[in-house]
Amino acid sequence: MVFELVIQCSDNPRATRTHERDWLLTILTMIQLFPVFLAFPPGGGKLSVCPGKKFKSARIAFYWLPIQGDFSMKVGHLFQLVVAFVAVLTGSAGQVQAATITTLFAENNALINGGAVYFDINVLNPAGITIKKLFTNTYESFVLANMDVYTRSGTSSGFQTSLSGWTLVSSGLGNSAGRNNPSEFDVTDFSLGVGVTGIAIVSSSAWGHSYTNGNGTNQFYSNSDLSLTLGSAKAVPFVSGPTFSPRVWNGTIEYNVTSGAVPEPTSLAIFVIGACVSGIGAARRRLRVK
Repeated sequence: MVFELVIQCSDNPRATRTHERDWLLTILTMIQLFPVFLAFPPGGGKLSVCPGKKFKSARIAFYWLPIQGDFSMKVGHLFQLVVAFVAVLTGSAGQVQAATITTLFAENNALINGGAVYFDINVLNPAGITIKKLFTNTYESFVLANMDVYTRSGTSSGFQTSLSGWTLVSSGLGNSAGRNNPSEFDVTDFSLGVGVTGIAIVSSSAWGHSYTNGNGTNQFYSNSDLSLTLGSAKAVPFVSGPTFSPRVWNGTIEYNVTSGAVPEPTSLAIFVIGACVSGIGAARRRLRVK
């Protein structure tokens, strides 16, 4: 889809600068408040002005097969259509869906304070996910302790003994809810794209992980958005020394998925039809004035 916004100007000295100012304000508002408008549609767009002359009218044209519309109207009507168009974009794009996935909370083993658990997340949803919070099983009771989260592209397996390739992507504070209960950590949001990402959750010196020994039947969890493959643990993360495996992180991931990133053709068709009707009405009003 390609669009074109054109300002038409006039030599008529009675043409008001107020309309010109309102039009430019509309454009600036769109740029500041609705950056998604600039990114959509992929075909891009252009704005034409007549320097040195007075504002007369504005025209907006859409070129989108199988529908094409080209119409003219006054700024007031154009502003209303811009608002409607942005409403379509923000209404059908960026609908955020909250979800969770849980492994289990049934510890039979634990790490010393400051240790790490490792596992893999395979994101299946094409839109990716944004992780908002982590809930984990803690051995100690505490108030306001820290958690660090590291990621790496690809699996965590075989890369537990070195920090090379790992990136600290998030940290957050949490309170203990007691052993075998989900202790909530409000970590800073981080996003994961489609594919496998290795995860390392590192506890602080105030607490240690409680987890479950893997037995082949408790190491895989999935839903329509992602799957988890678990896992391993180290008493001292990212150094040589014993790596305990298989170990299953006890926890819950709270995440968001953004769906419907591109407005549906039906929504766009409704907008174009409405715009054409408004353009006809504006044109008829202009004829009456003449």
